[in-house]
Amino acid sequence: MPSKVVLVIREKHTKTITVEARVSGECRLEDVKITGDFFIYPPEALEEYERLLRGCENAECYLNAAAIMERTAEAIGFDWRLVSERIIKALERYCSPGQGR
Repeated sequence: MPSKVVLVIREKHTKTITVEARVSGECRLEDVKITGDFFIYPPEALEEYERLLRGCENAECYLNAAAIMERTAEAIGFDWRLVSERIIKALERYCSPGQGR
């Protein structure tokens, strides 16, 4: 059964970013919603990033999503790579035996 994972990111060079994710028993990201006090252009780029993250189950997938967005969208107060790296770390902790689930 999927579980909900919430991650709040606060860094000096970003605004507050909240990642709400639904994670499968196999540690695959089933759904994700990213919110916060940041600006992204074009506006639909955030939805595209969330779409790219869905189904990810390894670091390469998350980092590839960030790389695509860095080439195709502008962000103020938001760092694509930082968010992907923090999701990776959170899921590594969550998916470790005896943790989170």
